[in-house]
Amino acid sequence: MKKVLLLALALIIMPVQGMQIPKKVTIGHVAAQEIVKESNKYYKTVMEQLPKLSQLQGFENKFERTKFLFAFKDKLANITPTELYQLKQLLDYFKADKKLVKQLLEDSGLLFTKLPIAELQKIRPQLVHTLIHQNFVHAVAWCNSNEIVTGSTDNMVRIWNVTTGLQEMALIGHQSSVGAVACSPVGTRIASGDYNGTIIIWNSAPPAQEEMRLIGHQSPVTAIAWSPDGAKLAAGYDDGTVIIWNAATGQDELRFFSGQPHVYSLDWSPDGTRIVTAPGIGEAAPSARIWNVATGNEVLRLNHSSRVNAAAWSPDNTKIVAGYKGGLKIWDADTGKKTTIWPVNKYTGNDVLTVAWSFDNTRIAAPIYPNSIGMWDAATGQVEMSTRSAGVLGSALSPDGTHIATRNLGDRTEIWRFFDFDQLWKLLDPEEQKKQKKMEESIERLMQEEKKQSYFDRIKAWFGWTQ
Repeated sequence: MKKVLLLALALIIMPVQGMQIPKKVTIGHVAAQEIVKESNKYYKTVMEQLPKLSQLQGFENKFERTKFLFAFKDKLANITPTELYQLKQLLDYFKADKKLVKQLLEDSGLLFTKLPIAELQKIRPQLVHTLIHQNFVHAVAWCNSNEIVTGSTDNMVRIWNVTTGLQEMALIGHQSSVGAVACSPVGTRIASGDYNGTIIIWNSAPPAQEEMRLIGHQSPVTAIAWSPDGAKLAAGYDDGTVIIWNAATGQDELRFFSGQPHVYSLDWSPDGTRIVTAPGIGEAAPSARIWNVATGNEVLRLNHSSRVNAAAWSPDNTKIVAGYKGGLKIWDADTGKKTTIWPVNKYTGNDVLTVAWSFDNTRIAAPIYPNSIGMWDAATGQVEMSTRSAGVLGSALSPDGTHIATRNLGDRTEIWRFFDFDQLWKLLDPEEQKKQKKMEESIERLMQEEKKQSYFDRIKAWFGWTQ
């Protein structure tokens, strides 16, 4: 009778290859039982958080996602590298969404923060792709962890696939060089500004199309940034003007003069209430300035002894980092108090042209003209990793903090992988490596045992039947 029931059950649930193992089932293998026992508390925590992580996937709301990941990291603050590895294996075994698992372990920085800087410095950034735009590249930005967008003197905006290195589409509509690009944190919108002063908002979802044009100022657009909620667009112009645009209506909501000759760098505060501007390379204006986006009033002036090329807000809303000729400087975003100065004179060339924080607030990425890009520890100022990139003029950090896209002299855009998950595991100490190897072997034995089982034995194992 039991065989008949088993046969009926098998027919109902076919095919079994894609079937997930129920969380509460005893799966009948010693190795699997050990894994579950050792990792159950972490597995439970992760499974409770995966739905929320899924909702925030894709950085639809960068500020909320950052807060969530900080909170989640605190919950696993005491997890060891071995337990972290076991957690990954366990989630893989239970066929959890691998994309979410990757986000959990890589995006949250759980693994990266476990390794000392001396170990991180052993990692050699790898050049993944060199993208040829065919004309001088003025701007580069990340849309998500697998797509970047570039703007060029050929009047075109191009979207590239980071995995393949291939162009996905070209957006045609500008009548002059594209000097600035930015991807909305919400949905699939891209903003691009040209030297005629025209800004085009595109919907990049296939088939990509132009949504609206923002026209109202005749100076070249040199910087663009979306508000954290994607509702507004701040634009900086070559004559020092700043305009806040309504991204839904296309209306000019606020405009003011920055008090500086140009605006080549512009960034929103994560809470959406302020922006910081910098005049950019080639100017003697030695300050970055913070503005209230509701009134256009200057809130703070962050003075420096030499020109400020770029400025960026920290994800926790408390600090601003600026790149200048000679190094990096960090200010308190509320008081304007200077907190840290890091010189970069050891490099060939010392102009820090752009700056970016990692989403978890722990690192700062920047290119150093004319031939270096690096990643700094935001707490100590130590260089964690660096590499050479000839003729680098600017860069953008990927949302997950693992890759840097550079724009270089001529028509080149380079994609560099700074953090590689497999490389990081290899850097753990020998004892940790032994434990990992033992766990890998246990998982492999488990998988091999399952392959040897008959169809009915697998069903019995899945449901914990021993007779």
